[in-house]
Amino acid sequence: MKFTGSSGVRMKWSRELLDFAYSMGIDIGSNFSSVVLGSDFRETSDSILSVIAGGAMAAGAEVYNAGKVPTPSLAYSTKAHDFGVMITASHNPPEYNGIKLWNPDGSAFVGSLKKGEIKEWSNVGKMHEEDAIAMHRE
Repeated sequence: MKFTGSSGVRMKWSRELLDFAYSMGIDIGSNFSSVVLGSDFRETSDSILSVIAGGAMAAGAEVYNAGKVPTPSLAYSTKAHDFGVMITASHNPPEYNGIKLWNPDGSAFVGSLKKGEIKEWSNVGKMHEEDAIAMHRE
């Protein structure tokens, strides 16, 4: 899966979007051990965040949920992790949502993710809470 720049992926709400998010979560969790996720306030953001988090944890990553945060706060908080994921469709209509990926230095992820695999049941990752806004404020 190849990504270029901070524009990320945008799609209309659909099973295709959720399937894509789950596959992406597995790929992310297989490539990175500590992942922070945040979202905007769109109606579908919680669902997409949960699906990506589930895939990442199934692949063995520790997932940190930053909750509802501005994109710059999520990008900043990524410095404490291996990877960041922001669920947002920015200015697109409400039936859309999207996924932006971040490097640990807060820059947009540009590159490819290797195809991932889920782990044995005893090696799945866990969900943690993260206060990205407080971190950014400091």
